[in-house]
Amino acid sequence: MNDTNKYARYQTNTQFILLCLCSFGLYLLYWIYTKWCFFRDKDDTVIKPAFRTIFNIVFVFNLLGRINRLAVSEGIAPIPSLVAGSCFILFGILSNLASNM
Repeated sequence: MNDTNKYARYQTNTQFILLCLCSFGLYLLYWIYTKWCFFRDKDDTVIKPAFRTIFNIVFVFNLLGRINRLAVSEGIAPIPSLVAGSCFILFGILSNLASNM
């Protein structure tokens, strides 16, 4: 197995953004759901990925923190969860404002 594909199929930032835009944000929900499923299975915890996906604005910092901890354990430089989570929330608000125009 390729190290790049150890945990998930590799996807560039450009691909991720295009998929999110072309699916009108539905891909982002799918991505969040699959990441929660991954951590549920990896950590053998009792979490409900669908619930955490629906209420993603509440759980986004927790998910990004888990992703960062996994990245650090694999020797990858982390992105501050506060910055990434804040950007996620900001872009969500901006996209809602744009859709109401």
